[in-house]
Amino acid sequence: MSDPTDAAQAESDVPAPRSAPLPLPPAEAPAGPQDGDVTDDLEETYWSAHDGASANATVYQVLARLPKITRLIGRLAWKADRTATTVVITCQLTSAAMGAFGLLASVAVRQHLFAQGPTPDRMRAAIPQVLVVVGFLSARALLDTAVAVAQARITPKIRTALEVEFLHLTAHVRLEAVEDSTWHDEVYRANDRGLFYARQIVGQVISLASAALALTGTASVLSILHPALLPLLLLSVFPVGMAAVRSARTRFHSFKRWNALQRRVRVFSWLLIDVDAASELRVDTAQGALLDEHHRLTTKIAEEDTRLGVNAALINLAGRAVGGIGTGITYTVLGAMLIAGWLPLQAGAGTVLAIQAGQSALTRLVDVAHLVYEHALWVDDLLAVQEHCRKLLQRQTGQPTPQHAKTIRQQPAAAVPDTAVARAMMVEQLEADGALGPGPVHDALLALPREVLMPQATQPGHSNVGDRDRAVRRRLRIIELPSAALHQHPLTCEE
Repeated sequence: MSDPTDAAQAESDVPAPRSAPLPLPPAEAPAGPQDGDVTDDLEETYWSAHDGASANATVYQVLARLPKITRLIGRLAWKADRTATTVVITCQLTSAAMGAFGLLASVAVRQHLFAQGPTPDRMRAAIPQVLVVVGFLSARALLDTAVAVAQARITPKIRTALEVEFLHLTAHVRLEAVEDSTWHDEVYRANDRGLFYARQIVGQVISLASAALALTGTASVLSILHPALLPLLLLSVFPVGMAAVRSARTRFHSFKRWNALQRRVRVFSWLLIDVDAASELRVDTAQGALLDEHHRLTTKIAEEDTRLGVNAALINLAGRAVGGIGTGITYTVLGAMLIAGWLPLQAGAGTVLAIQAGQSALTRLVDVAHLVYEHALWVDDLLAVQEHCRKLLQRQTGQPTPQHAKTIRQQPAAAVPDTAVARAMMVEQLEADGALGPGPVHDALLALPREVLMPQATQPGHSNVGDRDRAVRRRLRIIELPSAALHQHPLTCEE
């Protein structure tokens, strides 16, 4: 029986009943932050490391990096399909030339239309030049189609080649590299984003080259008409270009915030429709709370989309207003040149068309340049991960491996813990006599642990198996056996 003193002591240790009642829990609690930016408490993840990078880069940084990016994509395309790459380059250059020649031909058409004489005669005189313009435009359409077909051939090949090489390298790195969390983040980032943008950036680089060549062709036409027209082109397109840069950067900043909001929305959407969470969701009657939070986040996304659209409209308005002033100055100077006789009337009409084409080409160039700059960071990241994996590959010396083994010997290895596998097996490639068929040799190979695949120089008895080609490892199938199972096999034998 227990001591009465101990029982009294135990009763004295029990706390008395609480006199004051506890406050009731709140009727509702917010599931997330209510004030400020809803994305402030989200950590930066590995897959968003380069999101919005072009918005933080200067115009000089973007322009300075574009030639390097173009060379990189050109090398990948040349390696994937040389014929299609040659077709793309040739057709792009020829298409730009056709556009420039078409603009010059349109100037010739206006020369006939604005000439002296009856209107029917002028129209008949302009017909040959109109046919020339139609021919140039048709040829350019065919060349653009050839570029699209060649791009359709190149893009999947680049993606396939990069993916095959990427998986081959990651599958053959040393085991200690796979167990590194930093390596895992790099590999998953390259797999999720690098391979994805490697497919998209090919078409973007082609569009970038097309816009740059179109702008160059427009400038060439203006220099032929009159050298003084080049500053006028710059004056008219510069405000439009700055507005495009501003709009692109605002769009990228907004995308980074939008992406973080979407991460939260996907979590709540998954909880609402997932089968595994369905029973707990209904038992806890949590549908209302999740729906309220989902509605709050989607409202934030809608507000962000509206803000971005209004901001883009205002920026576009400011750019067009400033650009209108520049265009007005351009047309004033152009009119003065026409009055002074420095420029023919038909050339003035061609100048107006060239300036409009230059504005359109520059806007497209700015938009695509920002995309190419940011997406190229992911492609560079993919190539850097591949290079890192090459440094983590297992050793090999290129020595040939015999097709047959004569001796298999059991030998202790200090690096193997006495748990799942108690001993390491060693295969010595001796005379090329005897085949590895069913029997004790085959059974012993089945028990071969991973230390044979990755032997260290300090482990005794491994000879130079680790320095052999991977052909040795291809002939082995690895399983884990307990210590007692190893004694059931004749681990030392000869054939």
